[in-house]
Amino acid sequence: MQNPVIYIDGKNCLTKTTLFDTFKNALPFPDYFTNNWDSFEEIINDLTFVGPIPIILIVNYKLLLESDKKDKAIFKDIIKSSNEQNEYRIFRQV
Repeated sequence: MQNPVIYIDGKNCLTKTTLFDTFKNALPFPDYFTNNWDSFEEIINDLTFVGPIPIILIVNYKLLLESDKKDKAIFKDIIKSSNEQNEYRIFRQV
């Protein structure tokens, strides 16, 4: 079976709150998720609850957290770490 593809649009992720909301709408995050980076990292590093591990494509990546360089750096570190640790990848797409 092929891994499902989930699209995240960076223009819907202009703030940390809207980023979390966009990911929660795209993936069935567990109820224990709270809107903070530690919780996001825990969830994104264990997507086994989703079923077949998805490939996540981020379109309009440049717009994602565009005006918050600190949060964008945190997001990039989480994604990089997740890609290194897990069998699935979260890709950027311009």
